[in-house]
Amino acid sequence: MSQEETEHPLYWTRLSVMDFCSFTESIQTSFSPDSPVPCLGESDLSFVINAPQGYCRPTNGAFATLYFDNANTTRTLPENSYQITCTRQLSTSGFMLWAEQAIAMIRATLMHAGLACIDITDLLSILKACESRKLVLEIIPYEDHRQVPWAQLQRFRFSHCFAALFAGDELSLQMYSELGGALEEINEHIGSLKLAATFHSHPIPLVILLGELET
Repeated sequence: MSQEETEHPLYWTRLSVMDFCSFTESIQTSFSPDSPVPCLGESDLSFVINAPQGYCRPTNGAFATLYFDNANTTRTLPENSYQITCTRQLSTSGFMLWAEQAIAMIRATLMHAGLACIDITDLLSILKACESRKLVLEIIPYEDHRQVPWAQLQRFRFSHCFAALFAGDELSLQMYSELGGALEEINEHIGSLKLAATFHSHPIPLVILLGELET
């Protein structure tokens, strides 16, 4: 194996998005500036926004397909597929903004280095643990970066959860640890929890929660 092969992964995580609101499709990945080897093609994770009922994403080699729907949307899921809904009914424009922001945050968590990183295998492990294959996604802003947003976190009780903290220069291990402790305390019966911490330029810290609710 050459030195170049030992220093860089064989391929980077590839994410595709099919958006039925804007009728656009895209695929995105990363590459090393020191080894700009093209690696697009089949995706590892597919996002589908507002698909018509009965739509089935063609097999493209993805480990999982995530269908993003407005609240109270019923969908029959193909194999290796999961439904992701917002926690309240949104207008068409509000739903589009929610889906775009959510996918961008998941993409940043999986593709960019942070204070505490998780990768696609961590996300897949959470998805596979969710027996219903129906998950909710909420984006929670911090009102004060020095305090965990307890009131908003307590609205949810998860059986399994994939979470990520996004913050700027104020991001610290203490901030990460306090959020993790809060999630574990609130979700005392949680089966599995993955928590990342990623740097970003948003003016206030944000938490994204993606998981299956307790029944």
